[in-house]
Amino acid sequence: MLFNSSVNMLTFLVGVLFICWSFGEVFSESPCSRAESLVCGEDWITYINECYANKAKKKIKWNGPCPPTKCRCNRLMIDVCGSNGMEYSNPCVARCHGVTQFTMGKCDNAERQ
Repeated sequence: MLFNSSVNMLTFLVGVLFICWSFGEVFSESPCSRAESLVCGEDWITYINECYANKAKKKIKWNGPCPPTKCRCNRLMIDVCGSNGMEYSNPCVARCHGVTQFTMGKCDNAERQ
């Protein structure tokens, strides 16, 4: 018999619960959905969705993936307004920031990237 008494079994279960609780598996916040809605965190890491960024305690810079680390664009100034309301110096820079939809010209009251 694995447990000689109900006290030993209770002690075992309390130990297991403590270990699980220590690792945040039992009493943690609800788990994040695996639904993909990429966001770029303030740490320039792309998170699968807002929940994962929040669990990492990171603010979201914008919706969409972070730009690749080796993105090269020319310096032509052809202002575009991204669908996220941010202004970029040209379409290449917008794409490097994960913005695939934009309009030509400056944004009204936008931050510049």
